[in-house]
Amino acid sequence: MMDMIKRFKLIIWSAALAAALAACSEGASSERRVKIGVTLYQSNDVFINELKDELTLAFRAKEAPGCGAPLKLSFVDAGGSQSVQNNQVNTFIAQQYDVICVNMVDRTAASAVIDKAAAAGVAIVFFNREPVRQDLMRSSNLYYVGAAADQAGEIQADIIARAWVAEKAAAFRADFGRRVLGRDWAGEFRPVMDLNGDAVLQYVMLEGEPGHQDALMRTDVAIRELTGAWRVKVERLASDTAMWQRSQAREKMAAWLAADFGAEIECVISNNDSMALGAIDALRENGLNLPGASGGRRLTVVGVDATKRALAAIREGSLWATVMNDSKSQAKAIADIAVSAAGGAASTDAEGFDGKFFYSDYKPVTAMNAEIMD
Repeated sequence: MMDMIKRFKLIIWSAALAAALAACSEGASSERRVKIGVTLYQSNDVFINELKDELTLAFRAKEAPGCGAPLKLSFVDAGGSQSVQNNQVNTFIAQQYDVICVNMVDRTAASAVIDKAAAAGVAIVFFNREPVRQDLMRSSNLYYVGAAADQAGEIQADIIARAWVAEKAAAFRADFGRRVLGRDWAGEFRPVMDLNGDAVLQYVMLEGEPGHQDALMRTDVAIRELTGAWRVKVERLASDTAMWQRSQAREKMAAWLAADFGAEIECVISNNDSMALGAIDALRENGLNLPGASGGRRLTVVGVDATKRALAAIREGSLWATVMNDSKSQAKAIADIAVSAAGGAASTDAEGFDGKFFYSDYKPVTAMNAEIMD
């Protein structure tokens, strides 16, 4: 049913866009094309690929309303190399692109990109990987679009803590019912987190690349909120980087499960969905978290991004939850700011844009709302 609804929405959207573009061509603008260059830090990042798709739709939609100047949109992949990305920016400048959208490989190396663009008078919209704040303040035509990494950590902690508290409350009700009322008051409750019953959450942490702001903030804030605001007792059994990659996370998780502490792991906290899914791959190889299986040991796995693959994993029951990184609102803001900056005055109707920064809100995603998040 959901697939049918999605197809219907896509048909309607495509028809509306086609009609708008046709109307635009009838009175065709004589303005030159606005040239937008986009450089991605790495194309094999699942979230970045989904953001690229949303960006393509957002920029194409900018051509239709009001029959403005047509766009030339070019995407390039830096392949994880900052020197390659610097050359890509130089090429865009040499080819007289109006605006360059940059998903930095190394957020601390933005100054070289900024200096080149400033000398040529080209605006830059940084996105997803936030440069150092001092660099962003060096020029008036530098912008950033993303989401506040600390909020992702807060929501991860909130998701985990609420499940933990609900479990303890249900366990208390069951014990109270047996001792005081003389009957079972547990209902349908089944423990899902405190697998060894010691009132301590034993967890492992899968981190993004070392030094990356999102990885640092998501890691630190999630545990700080769990132990501080929620007063959950935790024990970290292991923590390591998997560089945002599913394959690396599978290897790390497999090694942890085989370690002396492997049988004690209750929760996997991951900085992104790809690594969370990699952990689930390893769990499945060990007969754990199998979709549809009843009973047995099931670990709580929580990610960040709400990618399509992660939403499918939530629906099937192998992934407990994720935190939505709103690619649609970010893509719209990037397109708005880039096209308007090409005309000399950056703007967007996205709420919260202060003329330089736009941060979208993260949102919790569980089995309760995963169906409507695609």
